[in-house]
Amino acid sequence: MPRLPQDQRIKTVEFYNQYHSAGLVRSNWIGEDIPDLRFIKHWADHFHEFGGVIDEHRSGRPPAALNEENKQVVLQDPRDQPKESHRKRLFYLGTVDAEAYINVINDIVIPQLEWGGAHRYYYQQDGVSVHYAHLTRNLLDLKFKIRWIRSGGPFEWLQHSPDLIPPDFWLWSYLRNAAYDPPP
Repeated sequence: MPRLPQDQRIKTVEFYNQYHSAGLVRSNWIGEDIPDLRFIKHWADHFHEFGGVIDEHRSGRPPAALNEENKQVVLQDPRDQPKESHRKRLFYLGTVDAEAYINVINDIVIPQLEWGGAHRYYYQQDGVSVHYAHLTRNLLDLKFKIRWIRSGGPFEWLQHSPDLIPPDFWLWSYLRNAAYDPPP
């Protein structure tokens, strides 16, 4: 089946929202190229999740860059809802070496944490090579003292364990034990 134009995809999603059944959408389809049930469901899900039926560009990393506008979005979100946990990805066009990583920590991470009281936070890293640079470790020792987590840092964690970040490794076992322990 050839790729449907945007207006036909929109009509398909409108019918799906009306009938709540991909099969009924197919039975009421006018034209030669009847979309597959999977496509109908995919377009409806995509519309509800992203507000549109056009797939985004998929080659490589997301086309976002670290700039002044992006910094403000990253800084503003936790201020609006300070009691929620926030994890942010920062996008950087170019090679991320130790110097670029330190600039991100100095320009974005540290000002954000100072706003919220840096003594309450722990900074966590994974095993990316720029995290192992002496410059990076020296900066983290200076700014976070013992409040940073990484293999080789003040709090050790499994170096080759992509599925277990420190909170998963410690927190979930603690919560499980607390939930299943008999009351005193």
